[in-house]
Amino acid sequence: MSDEFFEKDIYVEVALPVAQFMTFTYRIPSSLLRSVGDKNLIGRRVLVPFKKKGFSGIITDISQNTEDIRNIRDVIDLPDKKPVFPENYIKAIKSISDYYISPIGISLNNLIPEGLRWEYSREKKRWITKGEINYVITPDTTRTDSNIKLTKRSRELLEIIIEKGELSLDQIRELGFSKKTVDTLFEKGLIKKINIHLREGIRLRQEKRSFSTEKRRKGVYVYSFEDPDTRLKKYISIFSRLLKEGKTGIIVFPNVVSIKKVYRDLNEKFGERVIPYFDGIPEKDKTDIWFSLMESSGFIVVGTYSSAFIPAKDLSLIIIEEEQSDSYKPLRTPRFDLRRAVYEIYRHSEGISVIYGSSVPSVESYYSLGKGLLKHLEKKEDITGINTEIFIKKYENGVYISELKKIPEDKTVLILSNRKGYASFLYCERCEEEVLCERCDYPLKIHKEDTKYIKCEACGKKYQYLDRCLRCDLELKEIGTGTEKIYEDIKKVFPDQVSFIDEERKTRIKVGTTVMDKEFVYEKSDFVINVYPDIFLFMPDFKGNEIFFKSLFQPLFLSKERYIVFTNAKENPAILSLYEKKPSLFYESELENRKISGLPPFRRYILLTFEKKGLSIESVKSIFKKWLKDEKIRNIDYEGVFYAYRSKIRDKHRVQIILKDFKEKEKLKRLYEKSSEKGIKLIIDVDPKQIV
Repeated sequence: MSDEFFEKDIYVEVALPVAQFMTFTYRIPSSLLRSVGDKNLIGRRVLVPFKKKGFSGIITDISQNTEDIRNIRDVIDLPDKKPVFPENYIKAIKSISDYYISPIGISLNNLIPEGLRWEYSREKKRWITKGEINYVITPDTTRTDSNIKLTKRSRELLEIIIEKGELSLDQIRELGFSKKTVDTLFEKGLIKKINIHLREGIRLRQEKRSFSTEKRRKGVYVYSFEDPDTRLKKYISIFSRLLKEGKTGIIVFPNVVSIKKVYRDLNEKFGERVIPYFDGIPEKDKTDIWFSLMESSGFIVVGTYSSAFIPAKDLSLIIIEEEQSDSYKPLRTPRFDLRRAVYEIYRHSEGISVIYGSSVPSVESYYSLGKGLLKHLEKKEDITGINTEIFIKKYENGVYISELKKIPEDKTVLILSNRKGYASFLYCERCEEEVLCERCDYPLKIHKEDTKYIKCEACGKKYQYLDRCLRCDLELKEIGTGTEKIYEDIKKVFPDQVSFIDEERKTRIKVGTTVMDKEFVYEKSDFVINVYPDIFLFMPDFKGNEIFFKSLFQPLFLSKERYIVFTNAKENPAILSLYEKKPSLFYESELENRKISGLPPFRRYILLTFEKKGLSIESVKSIFKKWLKDEKIRNIDYEGVFYAYRSKIRDKHRVQIILKDFKEKEKLKRLYEKSSEKGIKLIIDVDPKQIV
């Protein structure tokens, strides 16, 4: 190989999965370059020594930092035949990492398949995949009856899985549960893995035929005010055209349950051209899919968050379905909002279009439409074409029973409560306080098996049920109506006609939680009853009204004949907007209120959350003031320093500061470092989904 490129050492910048806001310079010896035989280095995975460990990292640039070559260590190996990301994706992920102040190494590492995240094991003397195999788990029961023999820890995990609906093994580990506890629930048949059966030999192959070279218009679109079935039919039509052109499309959902349902419909239409991609796929298959899609085109990928970052060949379209979902803004680094991240991929790519789909768009998307930053896929200002009758009625305990008695027995009914459990929390009207967890400062949710008990949704700790306030002895009030109570009440009157939505048993009456994030999971019913969505108005956050609005509107699209809402918030703009079938009434009112109050999207917020056991406001003030002085920051608008609304989680105290329109983000990296030196964890959340 005579090319002089391969005759000299090359110095590269490598992003490593460590909590440092920098890349690291390494040398690729010419002998290793010749064995690889490829000049395309950016985006490649490399195996490198780091301190006393070894990591796999990703090359982000050819280095200019070769002044002190004596201290530069050598790359050990380039283990793949090709880069894991093309250069334009590296640029996009750099851009989004800078925006969200996320270490580039952690960002890149978390976006590739788990099977490519290697570390060197000194004990085993070889490179191994970091972590265990991941998969997604759902409950195979709806209750944790006391007659099921379980340890306290196993029962606690089962309750969380039932509450959440689905969790990955990684998420379960983060909650502090062992794989042994998970295996116990499997053995007893109480949980199950979500599987989509793939054909043998997952390697994808390009179809051997010529495709149209027609170029499609590039753009970013919003597709809203249509029911899920209509949207899916539209996507099938678009995908048909893409496949004829030899292009690839990606459609993303906030949960695996939706993927499973949509995959079935798409597979029926397009067969093996449809590829699922989510945590439940075996690691080897995910890695094969990743690299195969970089080589072959003409596929439809159906996946969760990480699927949006697959650098597929001839990628023409990325659809973010149920775009309003909070699941698209993870609670761990990198805290990328998927909508913005995908926009950066669009901005750094040629020929890719983006669609944000939802029955009702987020306030941010509606605002961007008005500003001309996004375009309508199909312009529709209201939903007056929906013929469903809407009734707004006063909420009282058990009122849904009298309503059910009026409904003809040949009609199907979906009853929705916006909370699982028996009720949302216990409240003292005299003290004006919720009953909180002693470890987490979280409101305790009411559950019922044989008897009632209360439980913290943050740490899982259970408490004996309370009738009266421990401070003033006033009788406590149960706030909100959970699915357990609704099911119990209905079963007394219609014993053989009711079941939970996730039970396979077919009944006329189904009980479920909010349809937010799960629009594609629910079947349409003749009647839909929404029980007390007002609970979202208790949120101490500027998004409370918007979440209330979504919880009102999304069930409307699942009703064939009549939609009944039991609420005590009849004067709220969202209720008027629903009754008039004009979502624009709410959006305009909400945007006006946010503009007056200086809230997003009119101002950019960065939420700083400091966490440590025994952390005080004074210690955070001291760090913050020193940072302002050292970085010579004078013009800064912020709120705080104050204890977080939920000031304690798992015995760790939380102190917060809200920065407004702060543009010197690079300096926040130094604040992170100053906090770490004091043993304080600092979470930097740019454009937070909530401020609590």
